[in-house]
Amino acid sequence: MDFHLPKKKIFSAVLCGALMLSASVPAFAFSDSSIASSVFEETQMTVEQAAAAGNGADLSQSPYVLKRLGLVAGNDKGDLMLDKVGTRAEALTLFISMQGEQDEARAVDYSYPFTDIPDWFHWCAGYGVFRSYTSGISATKFGSFDTVTPEQYMTFTLKALDYKCGEDFTWDRSLDKAIEIGLCTRAQANAWKNGQFRRQEIMEISYLALHTKVKGGNSTLTDKLIAKGKITTEQQKHFMSNRELKVKFEIQNMFTSGNRATYGKLSTFCPILGEYDLINSIEKMLVTAQKLDESLHKIRDIDFSAFYREVQFSDPDKGINREMIMKEIMPDIILMPNAGTRSMMWQETAGVRRDTSARFLFPIFTAVDIDDMMVDTVGRYRWEICRKIQGVHWNDIREKSLTAEYCDYLQFYRKNRELSTEAKEKIKSALLRGRNNYREVFVKDYQNWMKYESKGSYRLNKIAREILITYCPFAKPIREELKGNPMYESALHRLDLLNAKTVQRIQGVYDKYQKAGGRITQELTDNLEYYEL
Repeated sequence: MDFHLPKKKIFSAVLCGALMLSASVPAFAFSDSSIASSVFEETQMTVEQAAAAGNGADLSQSPYVLKRLGLVAGNDKGDLMLDKVGTRAEALTLFISMQGEQDEARAVDYSYPFTDIPDWFHWCAGYGVFRSYTSGISATKFGSFDTVTPEQYMTFTLKALDYKCGEDFTWDRSLDKAIEIGLCTRAQANAWKNGQFRRQEIMEISYLALHTKVKGGNSTLTDKLIAKGKITTEQQKHFMSNRELKVKFEIQNMFTSGNRATYGKLSTFCPILGEYDLINSIEKMLVTAQKLDESLHKIRDIDFSAFYREVQFSDPDKGINREMIMKEIMPDIILMPNAGTRSMMWQETAGVRRDTSARFLFPIFTAVDIDDMMVDTVGRYRWEICRKIQGVHWNDIREKSLTAEYCDYLQFYRKNRELSTEAKEKIKSALLRGRNNYREVFVKDYQNWMKYESKGSYRLNKIAREILITYCPFAKPIREELKGNPMYESALHRLDLLNAKTVQRIQGVYDKYQKAGGRITQELTDNLEYYEL
């Protein structure tokens, strides 16, 4: 099978210094503010955007705002571990930080009756009991490692806003209270309640709380922290307006964690590139722009729509107020200075805008197959870009999307009559291997989709195959080869009918636009060609 999509500029490979042997990034100085702006396109939200956040704006970068303000720190490597499910211990720790009481908590060695307290949580546990912020799950157990629920963490958050549990609200209705006071929307609350509640979502709630008014006043939680001296007004303004500091922070935050992650073995990571890391010749292990270019083209030859996104086209004077068109936006790839075994989907977009390039991290030397690494990375990208585009509706089955349908499929697979007992057992095993992380299950299915299903070799069950055909369709030459296959025939026929209907509608819009004096630009031509790929 030999066919290729048209060549175009694929990516810009940014070499982070093959000779940069330190685990930390040296000071960077930008002589031109436009350089800083181009590297960091306002990926963090500002305080002024808080109101919009409550109405469903993108909150994916909110943890990094909290980190810049010193309210969260991550693990000893600075990693915020946003995909990790939050625990009761982590929830209480963040609550104390949101209260601005870290110093008070560390000042005295408070006693506690619990026997399941990890060393790092010692100071928080005692202080939490002393201030009656929490009680354990039993007389001797705090439940440090138990998963925290949205209702439990929202209870902490409302307490930080001076609301009293049992008087102003009950813990099991804490989300309703949050909606009532304007901390979040019903859609956001439903997403937290019905989806995975990870550290990412915990920090989203904390970010929204910073801009919510405390009980009985006009000041916000941010004002409360400023009054306590935990966040100074100057610090707030300085971090939110200084583009150079933002760039430095982003590079430092990315480099240390990204270098470890792409090395592949966290426990044995060494920031110095040694001869024992090069298990093959340098020529064979070197990851070049050409190799990455070829690997990306292989992806597009199979999953042609991988990097396409909807963008808005508008020309009101010629009768088009808002027409959504498909545009291919290729990723930027950053090469990390190590001999590693893993790639990393660092950012699904380079900024708040959805039409900016994703950022992938690859080791500059590797003995692993680059094509396999690329498929894994693109699978993660597909999941995360869908989450970003869908916002709070990313797992809401009423809003059809890749992530929503996959979450619904995995959440209710036991009751699905279209799945055999054997298929259900395989899903159960996949969830165990992925630690119940739906994204990890999807990525494994995507790998099988690209490597085997594209050649007509069955690896997926009927439900997973239907979802992937819908949202990750094969390129036309592959579809033509699979049309006679009964496993694909029905779904591919529906896809062809939908594409034909869409092409007909677009041609009607274009004809009307041209009659009004409009000119069919290259982006409009590309949009039409997308449905013919």
